[in-house]
Amino acid sequence: MKKEEAVELADKCLKELAASLEQGQTEGEELPKLSEIRGSAEDHLLYLESVYYTLNIKLETRPMPEGIRGASLGGHVVVKEGLDKTMRFRVLTHELAHEILHSHLVGHDIVKNRTLIETEAEAVAFVVCKAYGIDTRALSSEYIHLHRGDNKLLMSSLDRIQQTATRIIGLIEDDKHAPINIRFSHRSKDRRHVTHQSI
Repeated sequence: MKKEEAVELADKCLKELAASLEQGQTEGEELPKLSEIRGSAEDHLLYLESVYYTLNIKLETRPMPEGIRGASLGGHVVVKEGLDKTMRFRVLTHELAHEILHSHLVGHDIVKNRTLIETEAEAVAFVVCKAYGIDTRALSSEYIHLHRGDNKLLMSSLDRIQQTATRIIGLIEDDKHAPINIRFSHRSKDRRHVTHQSI
């Protein structure tokens, strides 16, 4: 996928997500368990995982508490073991968005900006997943509502979301064409402070 195509796709996807958020706001119903996602990440998961190594972000899979699927720890991402490949792709994309956009935030800044940072990360995940044939619209809309995000907040971060989604898509595409010895060469950094968790 070329950069121009990724930018165009991001714009289209964000408009779709904004419309979904708008519709969700008018319904006013309590959010039940988050929706399932459709599609398959089978062909793309390895490349996304490799992007973590390219960016020197440690990736770990382990048991996590009920209701938490991933956590961004600032240079270190933990993902819940046992997720199917498609959900893992979505969670890894969400946490990578946190690493790119929010790793500089700590403590009070995270709490104060929780709605914004979760809206941005989930919107990025929605766009990247859509680029690879994974439909997370219902889940993404519910997730953003769960964190009190809305259409107005989404629109205020449109450029940041679009740039980050385009960057991640570009990194995945670059990795698909990288020689195998480059794809898996990385340095591990171990900075452990919880910055963000996703459900």
